[in-house]
Amino acid sequence: DSTVATAQNGGGYAGIDFEPQNLLPNYLVRAKGIRNNMAFVNRAVGGTSIYQMNAIQDLAHDGSADLFIIKYGINDAGRGLVQFAADMRAKLAEIRANGYGTINKLTIVLMMPSATYDPQHGRASPWYEQLRGVYIQAARDYRCVLFDTYAYLRDVDWCAGLMMDNPFDNGQGVHPTSIMQNMIWAGLVDHLFTESEITP
Repeated sequence: DSTVATAQNGGGYAGIDFEPQNLLPNYLVRAKGIRNNMAFVNRAVGGTSIYQMNAIQDLAHDGSADLFIIKYGINDAGRGLVQFAADMRAKLAEIRANGYGTINKLTIVLMMPSATYDPQHGRASPWYEQLRGVYIQAARDYRCVLFDTYAYLRDVDWCAGLMMDNPFDNGQGVHPTSIMQNMIWAGLVDHLFTESEITP
């Protein structure tokens, strides 16, 4: 969704330096010392829900993809919890059934949505707290890594205009700005690679 997407694809609210495809290699090299040859492709599209993800198109068609990060849930509130769970499971089943998406060829990281404070559209803590069980079960069933972005940075009702934007000019924050983007993606890297881990 737009919290991941580039400016060209309906995101980029924190600026190009804080888009995930630019933050991740910097964190891996500078903070973790991982100097492997890496390429990051950002296929996120702002305003989308998980049922709109083109999972197979997003996989590398030459089998070169090692890691697939999926972050949805903010724009799914209107479809409800049951539909979100069904949509997520359908997409994960589609990926795992593909030759390039099997357990031994592709690591899938499920990132829970980052917190927002947009109660007028149902996108606040009560919604995200319901999603945790859906994410945990899907991660178990489809053997994915889970990063609970919401638990890592929750209760953002005070963040509009500070760590988040203020799109409705009423104190409701939706998109992380530079500080919060740094926290979210650095949190993911710390989750994947501990300080003491030796990475070949």
